[in-house]
Amino acid sequence: MDEPELLLPEKAAAYLGIPELTLHQLIAAGTIRTVFYRGVARVAVYELNRYLAHQPAS
Repeated sequence: MDEPELLLPEKAAAYLGIPELTLHQLIAAGTIRTVFYRGVARVAVYELNRYLAHQPAS
């Protein structure tokens, strides 16, 4: 059901390697933006890549 560039929160969290609850906290804080597509909130892959690019190297 996911579009290639728009992920449901569960898949977006897996993409980032974080728990889904953490992703929802990032969304609520405005750190990661969502879009509504077909009536469901989704996260664009470019938003995830933008978030990853601004994380300190581990």
